[in-house]
Amino acid sequence: MSERTSSLRRRHILGALAAGAGTLGASWLPSGEVIARPFDFLRVGSLTTSPIDNPAPTGARLPRLGIVPGGGILMSWVEPIASEHRLVYSVRRHSRWSTPVQVARGAAWFVNWADFPSVVAIDEQFWLAHWLVRRAGGPAYGYDILLARSGDAGKRWSKPFAPYRDDSPVQHGFATIFPVGTGAGLVWLDGRDYGKSLAAQRTDVQPGHYALRYATVSRDGAVAIDSAIDDNVCSCCQTSAALTPKGPIVAYRGRTTDEIRDNRIVMPMGESWQSGPVLGPDGWRIAACPVNGPALAARGNTVAAAWFTGAGNRGRVLAALSFDGGNRFDRPIEIDGHDPVGRLAAAWLDDETVAISWIGAPDRNAMASLNVGRLHRDGRLAPPRRVARVTPERQSGFPQLACEAGQLVVAWTQAGTDPGIRTAIIAAR
Repeated sequence: MSERTSSLRRRHILGALAAGAGTLGASWLPSGEVIARPFDFLRVGSLTTSPIDNPAPTGARLPRLGIVPGGGILMSWVEPIASEHRLVYSVRRHSRWSTPVQVARGAAWFVNWADFPSVVAIDEQFWLAHWLVRRAGGPAYGYDILLARSGDAGKRWSKPFAPYRDDSPVQHGFATIFPVGTGAGLVWLDGRDYGKSLAAQRTDVQPGHYALRYATVSRDGAVAIDSAIDDNVCSCCQTSAALTPKGPIVAYRGRTTDEIRDNRIVMPMGESWQSGPVLGPDGWRIAACPVNGPALAARGNTVAAAWFTGAGNRGRVLAALSFDGGNRFDRPIEIDGHDPVGRLAAAWLDDETVAISWIGAPDRNAMASLNVGRLHRDGRLAPPRRVARVTPERQSGFPQLACEAGQLVVAWTQAGTDPGIRTAIIAAR
């Protein structure tokens, strides 16, 4: 194994995902399946970045952005409070943040740079939140998902409850919540079958694998289904979901028996889920989780997917578009082909253009750029904008994007002497 191959593999196994300078790439992958246009850029105005204040205190981290039906951008985060942590949110409307509201607080939380809580406005009144709690006396990565619901737009919250009955002291995490009918659905990565012997398995599940599981939550808090969508997935890459007129679609990093870990699409079909396309496919073989999940964003039946791959021992950020609700994606477009860190987010700016954020490659000073680029629905790219300089290490977490009423908001965790959550508005000029 070459020094470069060994180094790249080691970085991904450790979750650091670091390498050389990040700009828009312009070369074809060895498979010839990636479109990259060195000069066919979108002829639009450049992006301007304006930092904005936010109500998260010093030391807060793990921001998550979403849209409130009826108007507003919702940001949740986690704050340390003495020996405890709490999940808090605020909504930005008319250029002002609302007074922060506490959703939950506790002393035994699992607080992790890559697997972190959310507050999701399912509709104008029904909201659902999730966070992670350690199993008492369990292993380091034995933790559970807890949910709370609100029927009054986040003012009051229910007692915590779990979306499953499984009591295995294993990982239950990387959850994504989304609307389903008049209620909510969620997917998560579940380790209940991990490490069990074949004799103890159901006949339809292979031993020793993590699964992507699904459950629904009604407005009154009733949990239903808790079924496996895919019984062999990457154990610690984020899941993502988007809503189309046909219903939700979900993206996640799969896994095969020979350790190909490409990103997959699934869609509900009645009470079950059907497999959609494999993004790429990249054919990335890696015998460990890269901690770098895909991002989805939908505008009607037009769906944008963005993801990281290390196939060919070179880090890349790729994106692809679907015009039929996720059943078929066009060939991938290379967004950054110069060993970026990754950690993707995506949000539609308007009917024609989607914004994609990612962390580029570390520079000689061991810092990296948080970039935002734009992809037009016809496949053209606009030059990216550097939003901030961040550490490529875990402290910077996973930056977030959300767009509402033409305003694109980006949120990220800033490490250093004044740690905390930073936010900015990005606009075209």
